[in-house]
Amino acid sequence: MVDLVQLITDRHGIRVGLVWDKPRVTIAVDIQKEAGSPTGGGIGVEFRPYQILSIRLGAGSYPERMALGIGITRGRAAIDYGILVQTVLGYSHLAPLSYSR
Repeated sequence: MVDLVQLITDRHGIRVGLVWDKPRVTIAVDIQKEAGSPTGGGIGVEFRPYQILSIRLGAGSYPERMALGIGITRGRAAIDYGILVQTVLGYSHLAPLSYSR
């Protein structure tokens, strides 16, 4: 199934994307335009080889960026780790923990 997604971020920009979701793979592609900035885009892939494991990879432009992440979900608890490399900010590490009811 492919979903067309349109998100209006605010009055200065717009973002349009496509999401293709299958049981083990999700692919998302988007195009974004903000006032005063060039048009940018991005692509992301999530692969779920096992029910509890997710592997993610993404890339985008304006600003140029690459991301890699891994997630483990066990019941209602989840832990994720991601690293983002961006031309403006450099390296950023993310490690959220979550628990849902």
